[in-house]
Amino acid sequence: MAVKIDLRKAYDSVDCVFLRRVLESADFLDHVMEWIYTCVSTASFSMMANGSQEGFFKASRGLYQGDPFSPYFFLLVLQVLSDHLDGAASEGLLYLHPRCKSPKITHLAFADDLFIFLVYLLDQFSAWSGLEVNNAKSQVFFSAINEVDQSTTLGILGMTMGSLPVRYLGFPLIYTRLTHNDCLPLIKAVDNMTKAWKSETLSYAGRLELLRTVINGKILFRCSIAILPINVTKLLEKLSSDFLWTGSSGARTHNVRWEASCMPKSEGGLGLRRVRDWNLALLLKHIWTIATNSSLSLWVSWFAS
Repeated sequence: MAVKIDLRKAYDSVDCVFLRRVLESADFLDHVMEWIYTCVSTASFSMMANGSQEGFFKASRGLYQGDPFSPYFFLLVLQVLSDHLDGAASEGLLYLHPRCKSPKITHLAFADDLFIFLVYLLDQFSAWSGLEVNNAKSQVFFSAINEVDQSTTLGILGMTMGSLPVRYLGFPLIYTRLTHNDCLPLIKAVDNMTKAWKSETLSYAGRLELLRTVINGKILFRCSIAILPINVTKLLEKLSSDFLWTGSSGARTHNVRWEASCMPKSEGGLGLRRVRDWNLALLLKHIWTIATNSSLSLWVSWFAS
């Protein structure tokens, strides 16, 4: 059985006192710990009412969305749950899946989503940290479990039954090649961004910068996960090209071929990136980690075992 856990208001629910205790256990320097605790525990907020700021109220818990340090603090908090689960497995309180004994895997964590193979001690961790499981968004996945036991388990956990494959960052977690349908969320996200920005009101330089940073960042991050179908890469480049060359009239006149736009600036191009080329280049890191049998990669360690 596998359980996909969603944490309710994850960043907003972190207990500041618990974070301080975590920092203490991690042997942070006292003055650094005080700086961090002061920053996260003394924030105050005001509200906009009729166009003006009104009043202040103090935050009692939570990390700040958008703060570059918040993800690191959140990972430190989740490490407590991680150690708790691993400790319970080592003591024999939890039993590992046969394929998860070497290396020992009790759970996988992606930001504020936990993929837990052994659900235990969650209530205790919730009391410590302030983080609660969002049962409405959490799912249970069964394998070779009869319907009676499935129904009983779902009733105890208060969660719904999930179906595979699980999607993460818009992509299904599968072992086969991605299809065009698997990439539809990425295509839709890029298409929606270009429409929302109303590109006809932006200057050419503005469109180029948004394309170079935001759109390319969204596309290239997905390119580092799996090989995209060729028709998907061509469609993403078409959406990017249409966005770049949309003028004030809305007419799409492509003044320069996309291949030329992706040439380095030193060679007369715009320094953009071909999706297919970068897709293959970014995936070389997976080949390298396998070839070097890198111990830093949990996936490689599991694959090698």
